Order: sequence, then C-alpha cells, then structure tokens
Amino acid sequence: MSLAGCSTLNHRNKALAYMGGAFVGGAVAGSVQTNERQNSELHGLMWGSAAAAAVGATMLYMYDESNEVKERDYKIRELEAKLSDFKKHVTTVEEKGTSDFMESDLPKDYRHLVEPGRWKLYEIDEWKKSGDGEFVHQDKLLEISPAKMKIEN
Repeated sequence: MSLAGCSTLNHRNKALAYMGGAFVGGAVAGSVQTNERQNSELHGLMWGSAAAAAVGATMLYMYDESNEVKERDYKIRELEAKLSDFKKHVTTVEEKGTSDFMESDLPKDYRHLVEPGRWKLYEIDEWKKSGDGEFVHQDKLLEISPAKMKIEN
C-alpha cells in the first residue's frame, strides 16, 4: 500500500495500486475462511475480485477531477491574457537588418552553407514590476537571431 500513497502517481495508478492491494487482502481472507469441502483457491479469487471491484468503484467516487480541470483552465486563460497583453504592447519594427559581426567576408564558395544572423528592434510600451512598489517602463525590445549553418537534405 506504500505505492498507492506516493505523491507522484496519478489517480489512475493509485486506484490500480489500491485495487491490487484489495485483491490480495480479499484473496487471503477468502481462502482462510473456507471449510474443507470448498475450494480455497476459487474462494480466494472470488473474495479478491469482489474486494478489488469495491475499491475500484469507491476510488471512482472519491476523486473528482473537476477541481484540477478548473485550475488548469484558469492557468490557460491567465497565460492567454498575458500573451495577448504582450502582443498589444509590441507595436512596430523600428529597424531590422543582419548581424554580420565577422571581421572578414565569408568566401563565396561557402556562403550557401551559412544563414546569416538577423536582428529586429521593436518599439514597445510595457511596465514591469521590479520590486515592492517599484515599476520599470520598457520601450524597446531587441531580438537577435545568430548566424547558423543551413541544413540541406
């Protein structure tokens, strides 16, 4: 039963662990309570199956996933609101270009193998909380994509 108490298991795995424990307990109790004329193995299987089914049905009604679903939905709506708020603050691209930081040009024979880096400078209007009662206004966002090798198939 120590496996069923593990916090990393989801509800389904916990229910299966409890059902397995109930089956073993029911099987032992059922086989012990038989008399000489009854088959102890079959009696144990019957009691174990009944105990596992009872625990499984109980676990279905004990655990309600609706709270977790509501919490996930709330988090999703919160993240979508933050994303749409961020998109509202990004206005126009002021400048853009390539980032060629090499001192000399790449030979012409090898230029087709390299995708040059790029940069974009956005104008934004965003306030960020930096501490207790402190806010910082941000007005520029610089996005830099470094140069990389092209992948050819």
